[in-house]
Amino acid sequence: MSCSSCRNFRPAVAARLGYCALDRTHEPLHGDEIRPCWQALTDVEPGPEPGIFQLVRPRSGLGPGALRSVD
Repeated sequence: MSCSSCRNFRPAVAARLGYCALDRTHEPLHGDEIRPCWQALTDVEPGPEPGIFQLVRPRSGLGPGALRSVD
């Protein structure tokens, strides 16, 4: 349980650096620090992976994987 696995750890643009969202000074962290404010990540409901097709809905009458023949 280090800062890199905390829900409040935010990765920085620089490689292997980040900061704690609860720390007002935003001092750089390497992620291997252990602070008393550590909080576990929230559990995510199982389901499809988010991606570019998350908002796409199938056409009416066609289910996922259905093929339409072209004559």
